[in-house]
Amino acid sequence: MRRALTLSLSVSLSLLSLANASPPSEVDVNTPPTGASIDESVEQIYLRVDPTYILPEGADPTDAPFKTIQDAVNAAMQYLERDIPVRIGITPSIYRESITIPGNSLGALLVIEGDSALYTIITGSEPLTSHWSLVDKEKNIWRHSWTHDWGDFTLDQSWSSSQGPLAPQRLVSQSRAHSVALSWEPPGEGSDPTACYRIYRQRVGRTGQDYELVADEVRETTWEDTDLEPSTAFENNSYTYYVTAINKWGKESRPSGIVNSRARDPEGVGYPPYIVRRRERLFAGGLLGAPLVMVEKPENLAIFGEIGSFYVSDGYLRDRSDGYVLVCLPEGETPDDTVIEASTNLNPGRKNASACLYIVDKPNLVLRNLSLVNSVQNGLHLDSCRNVLIEDVYVSGNGGSGIDINVQRKLQPVSEAVTLRRVHTRGNGGSGISASRLLNFRIEDCAVNGSNQRSFWNEQQNNPPYLWNRAGLLLSNAHRGLISHLEASVNFAPGLWLDYNNRGIRIVDSLFEDNWPGGLKLSASQGPFVIRGNQFVRNGVGLILANARNGLLEDNIFADNLEAQIEVLRLPARPVVDWTDQAEETVRTENWTWRDNIFSTQLVQPDITCLIKVPYAEWPDFYNTLKSSRNLWWMAFEPDQAAQLDALQINLSGWQMATGQDLDSRFADPKLTRNKDTRRYEPEPDSPVHDRANWTAIELPEDHREQFEAAHPQPHPDTLDSDK
Repeated sequence: MRRALTLSLSVSLSLLSLANASPPSEVDVNTPPTGASIDESVEQIYLRVDPTYILPEGADPTDAPFKTIQDAVNAAMQYLERDIPVRIGITPSIYRESITIPGNSLGALLVIEGDSALYTIITGSEPLTSHWSLVDKEKNIWRHSWTHDWGDFTLDQSWSSSQGPLAPQRLVSQSRAHSVALSWEPPGEGSDPTACYRIYRQRVGRTGQDYELVADEVRETTWEDTDLEPSTAFENNSYTYYVTAINKWGKESRPSGIVNSRARDPEGVGYPPYIVRRRERLFAGGLLGAPLVMVEKPENLAIFGEIGSFYVSDGYLRDRSDGYVLVCLPEGETPDDTVIEASTNLNPGRKNASACLYIVDKPNLVLRNLSLVNSVQNGLHLDSCRNVLIEDVYVSGNGGSGIDINVQRKLQPVSEAVTLRRVHTRGNGGSGISASRLLNFRIEDCAVNGSNQRSFWNEQQNNPPYLWNRAGLLLSNAHRGLISHLEASVNFAPGLWLDYNNRGIRIVDSLFEDNWPGGLKLSASQGPFVIRGNQFVRNGVGLILANARNGLLEDNIFADNLEAQIEVLRLPARPVVDWTDQAEETVRTENWTWRDNIFSTQLVQPDITCLIKVPYAEWPDFYNTLKSSRNLWWMAFEPDQAAQLDALQINLSGWQMATGQDLDSRFADPKLTRNKDTRRYEPEPDSPVHDRANWTAIELPEDHREQFEAAHPQPHPDTLDSDK
């Protein structure tokens, strides 16, 4: 084995022992989270990775650096097994590999550190060079072979070079409650007369299971599979199908295209659209080039011709050589000039969880100065890891989440003591960062931009929006955490979404800008939350509350959010089970304090834009527990629609009569100026907000609520909006 350099520092190893830690049953928002606690000054073995190193003539090969990161990791594991800390230093280069680290609870410190974050690149893509053929000169569409079998496609035979008896065409699936419906078209012209069809099915993820015949002598071009297990929020029971045609002589055709589907939970959100659930990613312009837009059908390629698009057919089940990719490039460009890269990486034995870095059950871990790009699924996947510092890492262009932290394999009860610092994610297919079962965490000075690209592509092809659980930063079952100086911008999803059983979280000094449908969304979460010193600018909605309680909203600026600065969704109470003790409780939006905020808009959107949007009939829970004071309200053009109670529009005075709140708040121009360097709004010296200490409260009659209801009856149910 190669010799390793020992960093001799006479400091004892002091690391958290977290493998058997029990999470507390109570979470206090005032208990500051520590995040990772790692002593990097301990004595370490140093391993080097340098693929460009040339061994001098006569030198000992064991003194040479490793050529790949995985080789260095494999060597490091032998030290970790003896409880010896290891640091792996990585020379700036392009590493086309998928690295797997099976931590096996080995507690010694492991540091993986590049010399430069921008130039130490681990990528899941490879260039598609040569063998391109021009198939449509007018539209500039090019074709290349595609041998990857990832399912979920509808084969367009008009582009296929099939031979032998023609197969059924255009097989599609429809996900239904408790069943999957298939439909297809007969073989095309020139085929033999079809007597009947056969249908084959395979359970996704069942290793070694082949396709089985589930229906024979089907006379129609439709069939429904009812003998399967529906998918739920906890189990993804997915199936793939193909159809063959039987001619009048009993000869069976080649398979149709393969489709992937599942029976959905009747109470669930349904099956993701085609583009959302696909995993292919192509890029024009080399390794860090712009992503090409994926289209659902070949005829959609030209829609995005100015920016570039692609369509994938996986080919036939029995002959992968029939697979191909079509790329539509801007006029005058060719694949050779542009350099097309395709995400292709799969971690050994982990087809459904591929990542540039896949790390399982590793306590005491540092990842620093790395770029993780263009993976089929995630850039970084952490499963059941504790005491983790991720610092100065850039994550871009991955098909799933940029970073995914969870306890998927349940090797540990929780991912504990985690710090993300100066992590930047950009243009990932799913969330920028997603984490579940996270305890004692800090997310500092991070940026999540352009997340949920797949859903955006789906909507751009005239498909209805698919609002799945993706966000710039998505947290669920997260307890005791700090999110500070986060920048969440231009995400095609909430900039930050705390979704289900989140407690004890502080969100401070962050910027949420140009996110749709909202900057920050809190749902099905008990709190407490502290949201202080943030700015919510030009989002669909600034803050969305969907069954979230126990929150303090203080000293924030909400400016020019399109629909509302704050929206409380009308939802039935939500049962929430806490993973720490399995206790179940019912959560509604209640017990909120709003103070010292600015709610402002300069937008002219009659009947659309408002400051506060809440249901009319929420007196027992939301209004009766709301404490709102010393807020500055401003609508430059439509002051009488400052608040919207269902379809009822009212001004600040009407809000005060309706709720008995904001009696010491003011309606005035906050006089905000945007700092070009920080991109944050600042009140001008003569802004009324500076005189807030002298604002006095108005007095209301004791029966103010009754007077309001008499003057403004509840809108008819037909005028109410549905939930987002």
